Amino acid sequence: MRKIFFAAACLASISAHGQTYVGLGVGKADHSKYSVADMEYDSLSITKNKTDSTGYGLFVGRDINDYLSAELAYLNLGKKKVSGSDTGAVMDTSIGIDGLALSLLAGKKFGGIAPYARLGLFYERRKREDTPSGNAAAVFANPNAESSVTSAVRPLYGVGVEADIGANVSLRLDYSIVKDAYVDYINNIDRGYIKRDVSFTSLALLYKLDGKSNGSSLGDGKWSVGLSGGVSKTAARMTSGSYNGNIWDLGTHAVTAQMAGSMADDKTGTTYRLSLFRDAGSFEYELYLAT
Repeated sequence: MRKIFFAAACLASISAHGQTYVGLGVGKADHSKYSVADMEYDSLSITKNKTDSTGYGLFVGRDINDYLSAELAYLNLGKKKVSGSDTGAVMDTSIGIDGLALSLLAGKKFGGIAPYARLGLFYERRKREDTPSGNAAAVFANPNAESSVTSAVRPLYGVGVEADIGANVSLRLDYSIVKDAYVDYINNIDRGYIKRDVSFTSLALLYKLDGKSNGSSLGDGKWSVGLSGGVSKTAARMTSGSYNGNIWDLGTHAVTAQMAGSMADDKTGTTYRLSLFRDAGSFEYELYLAT
């Protein structure tokens, strides 16, 4: 087995005299890339498929220099809601996504207008609720209500523009994408997985605080923020061969799915790490969020 790893990183020092800002944004989250087919609801007669959801964000940021800012945000991307029926059985499903985002913003100000690009990580909490009703016991393998929560760190990127509307107040139009916000596995264990993005378009109001250093440990210039990402690859042990078989439900003694694949497939994975460093003189502390 052979493993290959490639990584890229960026690092920026947080200025002691940078300006701090806070803000609130509201907008629309688009969940449409995660389709009814992805959910394996093909057999249902779909009565509702809500893919656009109202979302909001609360954030605080600090200028690193004239071109870079570091920003921490809570994002709520709303819920995707799907309902369908089959011979008297009804399934109602809602999937909500929220979490914390840590980003670097790079841009340049032209008068009162500042376009920017965003790159960061999103600690995602995805909650799914399935509620069957009607003739559920006769149609669905599991007629009981289910709820599950999945957490993961996902890449976040986007673009936007800010416009000053007052001495310390500005408006921001932002378009951001959470990459692989939906990750699901369907039947085939090698090639049956799906990865779908969620986009968020928002309008936000920002208030800029006094740019002078507050004298706290967070404002003494000894903090740095870093973002790194990489790809790992594990080469297959075998150069040929394949497998196939059935997945059985031990309760009903019925085949629920089939799996097949090549034993020569290489396996790849992506890793991300967002770090906060503190210079303590003879050594450094590191706080990090990583996949």
